[in-house]
Order: sequence, then C-alpha cells, then structure tokens
Amino acid sequence: MRDRVVQTKSELNIAESVLKESEGQLREINTLLEEKWTERRSLDPLMKAAASAGQMDRLLEMKSRAAALERSIVDLGKSGAQCLKRIESAKRYLDTLNARLETLKKEAERLNARIERHTKSLTAPLKLSRVKIQIDAIKGNK
Repeated sequence: MRDRVVQTKSELNIAESVLKESEGQLREINTLLEEKWTERRSLDPLMKAAASAGQMDRLLEMKSRAAALERSIVDLGKSGAQCLKRIESAKRYLDTLNARLETLKKEAERLNARIERHTKSLTAPLKLSRVKIQIDAIKGNK
C-alpha cells in the first residue's frame, strides 16, 4: 500500500522533497561542524596549561581527543561537500522539470487551440491526452 502512495507523488514533489531533505542535512552538518570546531578550539588552552603544569597523561588524552575531533571535522567537511553537490543537482533537476512543464503547457495550449478550430486532425486529441499525462506526471493531479 505504501508503495502506491509513493508512486502517486509527482516528480516535482519528489524533487522538492529531495532538495528540502538535502538542505536539512546540510544544516545539521553545519551545526555539528560548528560544535566540533568550538570543542577543538577549547582544547588548545587546556593543552597548553597541561603541558606547562607537566600533566603528561592529561595532555596525551587531550591530544588524542583533538586528533579525533580533527578527523571528525574532515569527515563532516566531506559530507557537507557531498550534500552541497546533491543540493545543486536537485536544483538543476527542479529547473529542468519546471522548463519541461512550461513546454508541455504551451504544447497543450497549441493543441487545444487546434482542436477548438475544428481542424480535421485525428492526432491532435491523442497528442493532447499524451501531453496531459506528462503534465500530471510532473506536477501531479491537482
């Protein structure tokens, strides 16, 4: 049943939801990056204090934590870059869908005008139904 619901979504709705989801993921990644950077910067003065006090065990723990944070920051940066690529791709796809939709609407208008002029074309109604199906697939039944 759930598959049927997903299948009835229009291409435009699906593309918009992918874009929104990717933008949400990017916001989450940016928030995590800020937190990691803040934590990493807070370790520097603590490491200096531990080094000057001769607390080698504490210094090693903090250096280990700093290295882990730096790896995490690099990984989050890569994830953010991939997310940006997905966002740009989704935006391009939305632009393509909107352009295609406009083209189909214009074609439907021309075919409707042709039918209204009572031309003796047998293909115009068939072409119009094909165009309407494509429009419905892109924008959905509203």
